[in-house]
Amino acid sequence: MDTLDLTPPEGAPTVGLPAETGGEVRIDASAELPAARLSLISPPLWAAVAFLVSRMIMLAAGWGVVSRIGVRTIGTGMYDHRHGIWWGFVPQRLADPWANWDGQWFIRIASDGYHRVHSEAFFPLYPFIIRYVKYVTGNYVLAGTLVSWVAIALTLWLLYRMVAARFDATVAAWSVAFLSFFPTSFYLTSVYSESLFLLFSVAAFYFAERKHWALAGVAGMLSVLTRNTGLFLVIPLALLMVEQEQARGWRDWARAVVRPRTLWLLLLPLGMGLYMGYLQWKFGQPLLFADAQRHWGRKLSSPFSAVAYATYIAGRALGRVASASTSLWASPLRPGSVTQRVMMRTIVPWVTLVGWAAVAIAAIRKLPLSYTAWSLVLLIYPLFFPAGRTPLLSYQRFVLVAFPLFIAVAVLTRRHNVTRFVLLGVSAALLVWMAATFALWWWVA
Repeated sequence: MDTLDLTPPEGAPTVGLPAETGGEVRIDASAELPAARLSLISPPLWAAVAFLVSRMIMLAAGWGVVSRIGVRTIGTGMYDHRHGIWWGFVPQRLADPWANWDGQWFIRIASDGYHRVHSEAFFPLYPFIIRYVKYVTGNYVLAGTLVSWVAIALTLWLLYRMVAARFDATVAAWSVAFLSFFPTSFYLTSVYSESLFLLFSVAAFYFAERKHWALAGVAGMLSVLTRNTGLFLVIPLALLMVEQEQARGWRDWARAVVRPRTLWLLLLPLGMGLYMGYLQWKFGQPLLFADAQRHWGRKLSSPFSAVAYATYIAGRALGRVASASTSLWASPLRPGSVTQRVMMRTIVPWVTLVGWAAVAIAAIRKLPLSYTAWSLVLLIYPLFFPAGRTPLLSYQRFVLVAFPLFIAVAVLTRRHNVTRFVLLGVSAALLVWMAATFALWWWVA
């Protein structure tokens, strides 16, 4: 007998003792520990449970604070009372708290079209779908909620399959868990376009990795119609072509990209062209979506200046928050307090930027180049359009769609299960706090 082959459980390291090599032990260092040691359930079920538990935590937090404290008085300029859920205690408490802030913009676009000034900043696909789902639900809030729930469910299914094929089932399950419990992940099931954009961007990767370039192009075009950032999916999709051809050097890269299949990537700028064409037809301004961003103080600027100023104001805010933390009324943990609002606009986005940048750098050699490129695009792009005096405004929400970062965390912690559970616990606590604050109609991201 030449080889003693001890077949391990699925997912365990493989060990063989080939006789011809003098009994040399062969160990697959990249293999994951058996899933049974990490949890009592299989990775797919673990991923599903992580998502459902995170949603129950979110809904319970919103229900609890709204029922106990009540939503503050909101003017008609911010809240469209025509579309709220006023019938029934249960649906009102479960659905209405998740249609705040940008959710109201999407609902008004779905209901009335682009009639409100500055509404052109919100791309059309998400409110377009809400408009027609409303015929089934009978209510725009329920329609938007249903669209978001279905979109994120499909997203996590595709993400799990894609990561399991790239790495293994355990990394896939933890990627889903980290995304589900991220502190701002309640936006994925709120009336926001994050879930739909995440669905189409993950789908573009999923189909591209399986060389279904027509479907990848269509998914990319739909992502652009959901959010303008989708246009940059051209970069990671082109890198996936290079990877699949195992290209080495610039000439091989060029040959890998200059192929008939690359024409499918033209669907992405076509998506942008469709929305610009509509704006030209209706308003005579094809770039009105960019001009509308000035309403939130956003304009093209140097990312280095944005980061420098964000660092400065975060440092100042940290001292202010620390001095006020002894007062219960001014505590940064109290929803709606001045220090809480300052912290969410300055310190939290700065910490998010620094933390995710560190993860992206640490995982450069552990992720495919296409994944790293997409992470960097989504990390850097918002820095070109800072929001005036609070340059990183909403940054903790913008990076929610950077799914390779969650894969990176799962990969970097693959042999540190205690670290994984600690991160998950901290994220869950922050998720409760942020979701409760958002449900009370206070700004979070």
